[in-house]
Amino acid sequence: EQVTLLDLDRIGVEERDTSAWLSVNWRSRHSRWGAWFGAWRYDALGFRVWERDLVIDEEIIIPAGAGVATDMRTDWYILEATYSLVQNETIDAGFGFGIHLVDLDTRLAGKVVVGEFEEAFINERYDFLAPLPNMLGYLHWRMSEKWTFTSRVGWFGLSYDKYKGKMTNLHALARYSFSDRWAIEGGYQFVKLDLDIKEDNYTSIYDVDFEGPMALLRFTF
Repeated sequence: EQVTLLDLDRIGVEERDTSAWLSVNWRSRHSRWGAWFGAWRYDALGFRVWERDLVIDEEIIIPAGAGVATDMRTDWYILEATYSLVQNETIDAGFGFGIHLVDLDTRLAGKVVVGEFEEAFINERYDFLAPLPNMLGYLHWRMSEKWTFTSRVGWFGLSYDKYKGKMTNLHALARYSFSDRWAIEGGYQFVKLDLDIKEDNYTSIYDVDFEGPMALLRFTF
């Protein structure tokens, strides 16, 4: 039976957060092989405070309360080797394979206060670096001289050593080039990660869903 030990929504973690994304794509004009690197960070901060007076009688009232705070940081590093199945002036479509490095750092602190008594009931930090192989499919479609559409779908699912998990990520972007070097992009991304990390005396379970619009500034070498 699975038991939820901590629900981040209940301790005040907002459903809307901002993340930073860095992407580098290299493709050769003389070969079907290329490379893609992505780095992404997601931070979520939250807390919840409960306060209440304990009434013993009309003359004795003791203030009491409890608070829980969390700080979750997720860093993703993705490196792919890509191969073009279709490559012409308009379309470049193919597949890739490589590795994800998922760095999960979670801090959780909680305390209870009764009158002048204050006691921390939890103060823990969990930090894991999980190397995970993956594969992807991609499409670059040059619709006109100024407009380009790009989509990328990545996936992994595996169980080895102390790691068991799967991840799906999707990016769909429309690009407008206002010069030979500079362009702006807008689109949508979806990331879902289910990861179990088994330690000697416990198992860490991460279920992370992240989705929303993206805006990027692109420079071409």
